[in-house]
Amino acid sequence: MSGIKISEIGEFEFISRLGLDLPNLPGVLKAVGDDTAVLGPDEAGRLLLLTTDTIVEQVHFLSGAPYFDVGWKAMASNISDIAAMGGRPMHALVALSAPESIELSSLDKLYDGMKAVADKFGVNIVGGDTTRSKQGLVITVTLTGQVEPELVALRSSARPGDLVLVTGNLGGSILGRHLRFEPRVDQARYLVEHFSPLAMIDLSDGLASDISRITQQSGVGARIFAEKVPVSVDARKLSQKDNVSAVAHALFDGEDFELLITMAPEKAPGACKLFEREFDLGLTVVGEIVPGAGRVTLVGIDKTEHELEPGGYDHFKKHD
Repeated sequence: MSGIKISEIGEFEFISRLGLDLPNLPGVLKAVGDDTAVLGPDEAGRLLLLTTDTIVEQVHFLSGAPYFDVGWKAMASNISDIAAMGGRPMHALVALSAPESIELSSLDKLYDGMKAVADKFGVNIVGGDTTRSKQGLVITVTLTGQVEPELVALRSSARPGDLVLVTGNLGGSILGRHLRFEPRVDQARYLVEHFSPLAMIDLSDGLASDISRITQQSGVGARIFAEKVPVSVDARKLSQKDNVSAVAHALFDGEDFELLITMAPEKAPGACKLFEREFDLGLTVVGEIVPGAGRVTLVGIDKTEHELEPGGYDHFKKHD
């Protein structure tokens, strides 16, 4: 691989390549390839979930973004990962790299945002690290969680015949929801406790990309129906400005942080009805799992079908 730049293979191929050299040691049930690592079980029989995310100024948020919102996002993105495993978040470490010129009041607001969402979901911030940055803010949060073995939702559990569902409405998160979103912890717990979803992931990179994570890990294919994808008001607003279809925004924008779920078809109608009654939030069937390892197709409104390429954000691919 000498001479090949990471921009030539992209973030997710790099992660896959890295995972080949990370064996699962005793006590490690799942390492690379899911929303979190899975360890355990502990003495009470619960599995330990472990995740970490980094957000970087000018990559995940623009200079000038409200510091409270930046802090919220840094913590909430990790909480969302725990939710996607069917778990409950527990304890967090925060590592902060900041330029020496930043005002203390700004850092207070940053931590206020982290603490606000942490308190809302019962997360204890128990420590961390601070260091100087020569350019902008970098915040890394490491979070633990726990889940019962019978409730853990892995990306690798989808099977042909399952239906594909999403919570909420998708697309247009750049208009504000990419910073102040609500991790779907309670919603995920409700689903794993009542309807046994077979696979689950949080929509951080976009529906088109994240469904491919499930199909690749499960060795299956998927069909997504364009007319069923729930499109947000923000996606429609963006569509009017950039002439990109609202459905395309819903498929590719990313950072919705909703849940993408596969579920046995006989459970889906009841799940949708009861879920919407419980949370006043949509749960929508958008597709189906089919044979065909890793192949995802989009069925258009005109019923034509073509391959749906992953198109969400990739940190190392070149962007216009």
